[in-house]
Amino acid sequence: MEDAATFSVGDTVKLKSGGPAMTVEKVNGDTVACAWFDGAKLRREGKFRAAMIALAVERLTDEQTRQHALSLVGSSADTAEEKP
Repeated sequence: MEDAATFSVGDTVKLKSGGPAMTVEKVNGDTVACAWFDGAKLRREGKFRAAMIALAVERLTDEQTRQHALSLVGSSADTAEEKP
């Protein structure tokens, strides 16, 4: 079971029952305030109990972030070599 301490401002979350990806804007006790877009321009907001939502994207550890960055640098170097 998730508690509000699990979430940080800026996290991408989803309702456990489904729905769009949302961004955490504020955490207050057991309540998490989120915002999302319904279409291109219509911004929605809502407050949810922490038990109702889950992280939609896994947070990377510092080591995973470093490895990912290194792989991107390697990819761009490979791409640069391919172009005349």
